[in-house]
Amino acid sequence: MYHHSLMKDYYRNLHLSYTPRELGRYNIPEEDLNDQWFNWLEKTWYWHVLTLAAIIWLTLGFEAMIMLVFVRVALTQLGHWFVGYISHVRGYLNYNIEDVNETGFNNWLLGVFSFGEGFHNNHHACPQSARLGIRWFEFDLGWLVVRGLEKLGVIYEVHKEPSLDQKHKAQLLKTQ
Repeated sequence: MYHHSLMKDYYRNLHLSYTPRELGRYNIPEEDLNDQWFNWLEKTWYWHVLTLAAIIWLTLGFEAMIMLVFVRVALTQLGHWFVGYISHVRGYLNYNIEDVNETGFNNWLLGVFSFGEGFHNNHHACPQSARLGIRWFEFDLGWLVVRGLEKLGVIYEVHKEPSLDQKHKAQLLKTQ
C-alpha cells in the first residue's frame, strides 16, 4: 500500500523519473534490450509526437492539434497515473502477496474502463499474464484486444493463463 498522499504521488509522477539500478532483476529478454527498433523508438519518441502535431496543425488547424495531441497525451497520462494510484490504495484482493513493500488492489470500475489496469492485485500476483481480469465479473477489455491481435497474427507467444509469481509467494484467497 502506498504510504503517501494523492498530491505527493501526483507531484512525483509529474516531476520524477524511474531508472532501475539493475535491469537484470526484471528478466527482460536480451533480444528486447538490444533490439534496434525498440532502442530507436525510445530515443526518438518525442520527434514522432512533434511530427504528428505538425501534420495535424497543417491539415486540421491549431485547435485540433492542441486537442488531438497535447490534451490527449495529458489526459491519458493523468488517467494512467490516477488508476495506478487508486489501485494501490483502495479495492479488493484476490491474492495475498507476501514479502513485498506494496501491493495492488482490484477496483472493478477502474478495471473495466482502463482495459484491465484497475485489476492491479491480479497483475501483482501474476505479472507475466496478459489477462488481468481473472474472476468471472472482472471484465478485461485489454484481454479482448490482446486476443484479437493474437488471432490476427499481429502478436504471438502471449502468456494466457495467470500463473502465480512464486518469487513473492502470491496465494489465491478463498473468495472465488
